[in-house]
Amino acid sequence: MTEMVGTHARRDHSPRRAVAASRLLTRRMRRFRRGEDGALAIWSIFMVLMMLMMAGLGIDFMMNEMRRTQLQGTLDRAVLAAADLDQTLDPEAVVQDYFDKAGLGDDLLAVEPVSGLNFRTVSAQAVTQSDPILLQLAGVERLTAPASGTAEEVIPNTEISLVLDISGSMRWSERMARLKPAAQDFISTVLEDDAARTTSVNVVPYAGQTNPGRVMFDYLAGQRYAASGGDYFPEWPQDISNVVLHYDRDGDGAIDYAAKVDGFPDADQASHRGNDLDAFFGLVTDFVARRSAEIDSATVPQGASIRGGEKEAAFFAYAADENGPRPDAGPTENTGSGPDLELAYSDFDAAAMPDPASCLEMRAGDFDDLGLPPAGRPQVPHFMFWPIAADVMDWGWCPEDDTRIQYAQNDAAALNGFIGDMRMHDGTGTHYAMKWALALLDPATRPAFAQLNAAGQVPDGFDDRPSDWNAEGWRKVIVLMTDGQITPQVRPSDPLDVTNATVELQNQPGEARTEITGESTNVQSFYDQCDLAKANGVTVYTIAFEAPSDAQRQMRTCASSPSHYFNVEGLEIADAFDAIAHQINQLRLTQ
Repeated sequence: MTEMVGTHARRDHSPRRAVAASRLLTRRMRRFRRGEDGALAIWSIFMVLMMLMMAGLGIDFMMNEMRRTQLQGTLDRAVLAAADLDQTLDPEAVVQDYFDKAGLGDDLLAVEPVSGLNFRTVSAQAVTQSDPILLQLAGVERLTAPASGTAEEVIPNTEISLVLDISGSMRWSERMARLKPAAQDFISTVLEDDAARTTSVNVVPYAGQTNPGRVMFDYLAGQRYAASGGDYFPEWPQDISNVVLHYDRDGDGAIDYAAKVDGFPDADQASHRGNDLDAFFGLVTDFVARRSAEIDSATVPQGASIRGGEKEAAFFAYAADENGPRPDAGPTENTGSGPDLELAYSDFDAAAMPDPASCLEMRAGDFDDLGLPPAGRPQVPHFMFWPIAADVMDWGWCPEDDTRIQYAQNDAAALNGFIGDMRMHDGTGTHYAMKWALALLDPATRPAFAQLNAAGQVPDGFDDRPSDWNAEGWRKVIVLMTDGQITPQVRPSDPLDVTNATVELQNQPGEARTEITGESTNVQSFYDQCDLAKANGVTVYTIAFEAPSDAQRQMRTCASSPSHYFNVEGLEIADAFDAIAHQINQLRLTQ
């Protein structure tokens, strides 16, 4: 169409322009599609946004994990404190108090305490929440983290044999002075508070031998001083009233001197020592020799007469091969002016005679088995081998009865007093001590414990010990300390020679002594008992205290493992006992 404007005509170009604009736009779109300017900037912006998002999420999760870690740590500490058997507060209150002080009081869900005679278990559950930052954009309004744990303190029913070397070498370098407080601290730790209800301790002191005491000696039908082949004097059927010793001072075969010891205590008296003169004949003669100007220690009585009860007094010879009852060969009572010397048994008992020693002889075969020594064994004679240091030692290869084994005790004060009063004796018979230590953990020893309980030597409640081997909830431990290697076992050739009560065997002629077992045999006997202990589930700790290499090897071999063996010097003895005591009684986290 042509529009006439005035005298001129004008054409309409709109379609043509539209086509041109479309073509221009197409060309520009094609260039835009193929263009790469600014692409890296866009990708960088995208990645920065993603990194910011991930960082935000990480902060959310990190804050939640920090809160969970704080919660779990607080819970662990709280249940440990609440499970402690020494804790007197209510377990739930203890746990709640820990959470409150940590600012987590609202997070604690539940506390479940369970207590028994020898244990306490405390379980707790908690949950914490935190407000996320970026996760809220994804619809997560809360993050939660749970925590739980259980703590248990168990004081197992524990039986301990504490074996202590009191041989003469312990007097050197203040060893005994350092041993005593270390052992006492051990006792105080293992018997602390509630542990005393479930823990029993046998204290086994030893020198050349180990003294089980009169009650155990009689339970095992021990034979007093019968090692020479027979009794010189019979067991008197009634309480002895007095004993008269008869002497031939000039050697003409006629008795010319009599010494009377009067006032023997009856069986119902605490100072009663028995009605067998064999048990202390040598010591009585030594007592007379020290009190009489007419008799010296080398003068042996021709015999003795015994009076007591309704039984007629009888004379018993004591000379060469003519020992035994000889009613017509000697006087049975003193007539006329009476005895030449009269002494009171109370003086003899308190001043002249140490507590009688009640060690039992053992044979090498006894160490192949568990349990107490067989019945009917003879008594170890009263003697010393090496010279005595009388200021710190008492006479005897066998410790005296006041240093006997203490059975299944749980009174820390009484045991510590006993340890404090111990005095040293002669020899190192570690194999005997180990035999007794293990026997007192053997369930076959229960009848003996019942007998000891009846005699007041085992507390009520412990008379049914020892427990079965490897019984659930029970453990058995031996702690053995020595400063020397195991020695040979020597004996006087004449066990009843009165010289043995005053002169050491080393200072007597060689024929006065004999060796019954050598060192190698005794060491093997020791190892046999160590192996039996470990095979029956007993944990064996050993301490070599300033000991020579042989003793160190013996202790290391006996211990349950290298970590159960301690080689110490000086004040380190206290550290060793302390470490063992805390291993025996410890608190543990179970979950």
